[in-house]
Amino acid sequence: AFALAGLSWMALSSSAHSIELLLDAEYNFDGSFAVAIGSEYTYNHLLYVRTGYRLASEKALIPSHLGVGLGVKYQFLRLEASYLAASTVLGNTLNLGVGVSF
Repeated sequence: AFALAGLSWMALSSSAHSIELLLDAEYNFDGSFAVAIGSEYTYNHLLYVRTGYRLASEKALIPSHLGVGLGVKYQFLRLEASYLAASTVLGNTLNLGVGVSF
């Protein structure tokens, strides 16, 4: 079991550009905790660029790491890529994903 809280703030929003800042924190009842901060830039609801850092305690299941990512959305299809670094456990990890919206 765990508790999770998050905040987001739209720092810039126009018809073509937006920047969102995000912060979340989690506490697991095994005593581990983590805090993450990130940002996302969106162009025309089509291209997404993201970056963030997660700071986690030693006991946390997902360790501290730095992440950067890109996403492209066209109609109902999303293609995502992210790269995780700065973690001895995760190493340098490339994640690829495909999403469909209904």
